[in-house]
Amino acid sequence: LVTYQLLAFLDFNNIRKRMSVIVRNPEGQIKLYSKGADTILFEKLHPSNEDLLTLTTDHLSEFAGEGLRTLAIAYRDLDDKYFKEWHKMLEDANTLKDERDERIAGLYEEIERDL
Repeated sequence: LVTYQLLAFLDFNNIRKRMSVIVRNPEGQIKLYSKGADTILFEKLHPSNEDLLTLTTDHLSEFAGEGLRTLAIAYRDLDDKYFKEWHKMLEDANTLKDERDERIAGLYEEIERDL
Protein backbone atom coordinates (compact mmCIF):
# COMPACT_ATOMS: atom_id res chain seq x y z
CA LEU A 1 0.00 0.00 0.00
CA VAL A 2 1.37 3.39 -1.05
CA THR A 3 -0.17 6.66 0.07
CA TYR A 4 0.10 9.93 -1.86
CA GLN A 5 -0.82 13.29 -0.36
CA LEU A 6 -3.20 15.21 -2.63
CA LEU A 7 -1.98 18.81 -2.88
CA ALA A 8 -4.15 20.19 -5.68
CA PHE A 9 -6.87 19.09 -8.08
CA LEU A 10 -7.11 20.88 -11.44
CA ASP A 11 -10.56 20.00 -12.68
CA PHE A 12 -11.66 18.93 -16.15
CA ASN A 13 -13.74 21.08 -18.43
CA ASN A 14 -14.61 21.00 -22.12
CA ILE A 15 -12.19 23.80 -22.96
CA ARG A 16 -9.15 22.29 -21.20
CA LYS A 17 -9.97 18.70 -22.26
CA ARG A 18 -7.79 17.43 -19.43
CA MET A 19 -7.61 17.17 -15.66
CA SER A 20 -4.62 17.08 -13.36
CA VAL A 21 -3.67 16.31 -9.81
CA ILE A 22 -0.64 17.43 -7.88
CA VAL A 23 0.56 14.98 -5.26
CA ARG A 24 3.41 14.41 -2.85
CA ASN A 25 4.66 10.84 -3.07
CA PRO A 26 6.02 8.85 -0.10
CA GLU A 27 9.57 9.96 -1.00
CA GLY A 28 8.49 13.60 -0.61
CA GLN A 29 8.62 14.44 -4.33
CA ILE A 30 5.89 16.64 -5.77
CA LYS A 31 4.45 15.46 -9.07
CA LEU A 32 1.77 16.74 -11.41
CA TYR A 33 -0.15 14.01 -13.28
CA SER A 34 -2.36 15.05 -16.16
CA LYS A 35 -4.77 12.96 -18.24
CA GLY A 36 -6.81 13.94 -21.21
CA ALA A 37 -7.12 14.07 -24.96
CA ASP A 38 -3.87 13.11 -26.65
CA THR A 39 -3.83 16.17 -28.93
CA ILE A 40 -4.10 18.47 -25.93
CA LEU A 41 -1.47 16.71 -23.82
CA PHE A 42 0.96 16.41 -26.72
CA GLU A 43 0.99 20.21 -26.94
CA LYS A 44 2.05 20.34 -23.28
CA LEU A 45 5.07 18.04 -23.61
CA HIS A 46 8.61 19.25 -23.10
CA PRO A 47 10.53 19.36 -26.42
CA SER A 48 12.95 16.70 -25.17
CA ASN A 49 10.12 14.13 -25.38
CA GLU A 50 9.90 14.09 -29.18
CA ASP A 51 10.95 10.42 -29.50
CA LEU A 52 8.37 9.40 -26.90
CA LEU A 53 5.75 11.49 -28.68
CA THR A 54 6.44 9.69 -31.98
CA LEU A 55 6.26 6.25 -30.36
CA THR A 56 3.08 7.14 -28.45
CA THR A 57 1.44 8.54 -31.59
CA ASP A 58 2.19 5.27 -33.41
CA HIS A 59 0.65 3.27 -30.58
CA LEU A 60 -2.45 5.47 -30.46
CA SER A 61 -2.93 5.07 -34.22
CA GLU A 62 -2.69 1.31 -33.81
CA PHE A 63 -5.25 1.35 -30.98
CA ALA A 64 -7.60 3.57 -32.98
CA GLY A 65 -7.34 1.14 -35.88
CA GLU A 66 -8.64 -1.54 -33.53
CA GLY A 67 -11.58 0.69 -32.58
CA LEU A 68 -10.27 1.57 -29.13
CA ARG A 69 -10.76 4.96 -27.50
CA THR A 70 -7.81 6.31 -25.57
CA LEU A 71 -6.70 9.02 -23.21
CA ALA A 72 -3.12 10.08 -22.66
CA ILE A 73 -1.35 10.63 -19.37
CA ALA A 74 1.72 12.75 -18.73
CA TYR A 75 3.55 13.96 -15.67
CA ARG A 76 5.92 16.61 -14.46
CA ASP A 77 8.18 16.83 -11.41
CA LEU A 78 7.67 20.03 -9.46
CA ASP A 79 10.11 21.86 -7.25
CA ASP A 80 8.78 22.38 -3.72
CA LYS A 81 9.48 26.14 -3.73
CA TYR A 82 7.86 26.62 -7.15
CA PHE A 83 4.78 24.62 -6.11
CA LYS A 84 4.34 26.64 -2.91
CA GLU A 85 4.54 29.93 -4.82
CA TRP A 86 2.13 28.65 -7.49
CA HIS A 87 -0.31 27.31 -4.88
CA LYS A 88 -0.32 30.66 -3.07
CA MET A 89 -1.21 32.41 -6.34
CA LEU A 90 -4.00 29.85 -6.88
CA GLU A 91 -5.38 30.49 -3.39
CA ASP A 92 -5.30 34.23 -4.08
CA ALA A 93 -7.04 33.76 -7.44
CA ASN A 94 -9.79 31.73 -5.77
CA THR A 95 -10.68 34.71 -3.58
CA LEU A 96 -11.14 37.16 -6.48
CA LYS A 97 -14.53 38.51 -7.45
CA ASP A 98 -13.53 39.74 -10.90
CA GLU A 99 -11.66 37.63 -13.45
CA ARG A 100 -11.46 34.70 -11.04
CA ASP A 101 -11.97 32.02 -13.71
CA GLU A 102 -9.48 33.63 -16.08
CA ARG A 103 -6.77 33.84 -13.40
CA ILE A 104 -7.30 30.22 -12.37
CA ALA A 105 -7.21 29.07 -16.00
CA GLY A 106 -3.95 30.97 -16.48
CA LEU A 107 -2.41 29.33 -13.42
CA TYR A 108 -3.50 25.89 -14.64
CA GLU A 109 -1.86 26.61 -18.00
CA GLU A 110 1.32 27.77 -16.30
CA ILE A 111 1.82 24.60 -14.29
CA GLU A 112 0.59 22.12 -16.92
CA ARG A 113 3.55 22.59 -19.24
CA ASP A 114 6.83 20.82 -19.97
CA LEU A 115 5.27 17.45 -19.18
